[in-house]
Amino acid sequence: MKKLLLSVCAAFLCASVFSAPAAVGRDVPEERAGTVDVAPPYDRHSRAVEFYITGLLQRDPALRVEYMRKAVLLDPSARLPLAVLVKTLARVPQAAKETAAALDELRPRFKNDLFFAHQLGVIDSLAGVPPEKIVAAVEPLLKTKPAKKNVYSFNALAAFWADLHLKIPGATVKTPFEPDSLKRQEIALLYYGTGDARDRLAVRESVAAEGVADCLRRLRSAPFGRTAEVRGALAVLTALRRFDEAFELAEKWRKTHQDPVSELLFIEAASRAGRIAELEAALKKYPALSVDFCARTRFACFLARKDFARAEQELANFKSPAEKLTRALTLSQVTRDAAKMRACIAKMRLVMNNAPAVVAMAYLSLAELHRDKAAFRAGEALISGGREAQDPVLANAAGYVAAVLGIDLDRAEARIKFALSREPESPAYLDSMAWLKYRRGQYASAAEYMDKAISRVTVTLGGAVIAEHAGDIDLALGDRKRALRRYRTALELYEKNPVENADLDPVSLRKKIAGLEKSVR
Repeated sequence: MKKLLLSVCAAFLCASVFSAPAAVGRDVPEERAGTVDVAPPYDRHSRAVEFYITGLLQRDPALRVEYMRKAVLLDPSARLPLAVLVKTLARVPQAAKETAAALDELRPRFKNDLFFAHQLGVIDSLAGVPPEKIVAAVEPLLKTKPAKKNVYSFNALAAFWADLHLKIPGATVKTPFEPDSLKRQEIALLYYGTGDARDRLAVRESVAAEGVADCLRRLRSAPFGRTAEVRGALAVLTALRRFDEAFELAEKWRKTHQDPVSELLFIEAASRAGRIAELEAALKKYPALSVDFCARTRFACFLARKDFARAEQELANFKSPAEKLTRALTLSQVTRDAAKMRACIAKMRLVMNNAPAVVAMAYLSLAELHRDKAAFRAGEALISGGREAQDPVLANAAGYVAAVLGIDLDRAEARIKFALSREPESPAYLDSMAWLKYRRGQYASAAEYMDKAISRVTVTLGGAVIAEHAGDIDLALGDRKRALRRYRTALELYEKNPVENADLDPVSLRKKIAGLEKSVR
């Protein structure tokens, strides 16, 4: 989630609080994109909180975008859902145009707001709006000195403005503002900018590390006066994977502020920290919360505790067949159970036949984890035509899995190149190309792509598999010591979060480490 800095929160969060009665509700309806159901007995603000927390629990970026967009439309004065929406869109830019159109109604209301101007500008950039047009829209906001409470939003918008100018051919950059130090601008962009911009800045690791340390120092010493500030602090701590600290903060705030928003934030923090007893007690206080929402939070809690048996039992509590299958697939991926993955996918084809991309990704995951070429062909067939063929995420996934399996490497390279043409700074896509080069025995070229991938991995973005791949390439080039360091990093990342790193095989990795430890002594 994000760091709390009283002032930093002011930029990342809403200036107002979700002031809502009990978050009563029924199961989340299947709204179409850009629409939300606010019929009685729902309150807009409490409904927005539920959409926001539901979105945070989604592993699929496209689903997270849908929930966050609904939260923003319901309560546009709340800043955090919009910030999370923008960060997620950086991973699924193909959804940016639809999102930009859905948020058009907000533009007149927030045209003079630094924070919203920045976030909507980023969405426009991802949607392919010409940089010149975005620059013209935000430039007037940078010509006056911001009020103290808007300094961080101003810095973020200024950094975004400068970043846009880099994309305008032949542009003469004459700053309409008096910038702070470069470091301040970089740190602001690191936390508030677009995903690819943060990735570029992460090349300077000292800036990223210093920004995180400074953020945490401020967070731990700052007083809290509003729920909005606490929500920002929880966002920061979650983004930095400090789930226990986030839980302690949410618990402390909840004890002194008995309101539905504090309760929902506590529920989300307890779920991520794996505190099942506290989570169950909190859910019982609000029996009108939707059934699937409660099941999601409990399921995520069991995964955080690595209690896979209870996570599987929880599947029976989902009312939505699609929700149940999505979670069942996640569990089978984490436990590397091939039979259950195949059973889930077979049911998904029946229940989710209007979502070929979702089913295709499930097939590709099965192919990667279990070296199943038939699953690869089935997934490939689902993304070979229509809009799926133009999706860089799907193209990269198919190219990468083909490289893992060692088949159709020419076609795999073409797909990864297509993904990189859309998002040249993506660490995941760069890693895919590095791995393809490795599979072809082109180790020097693989190392070049891998160095780019690693340099673009931020403090909140990373992966055990990328670290393992880097170690494999180092080993092929004869650098055993560095390979061992990277293998150990990969194992550490996996053990901290096996759910997010389910595509790594810990058994194989431990064997690599054991073998190298003997040879480098």
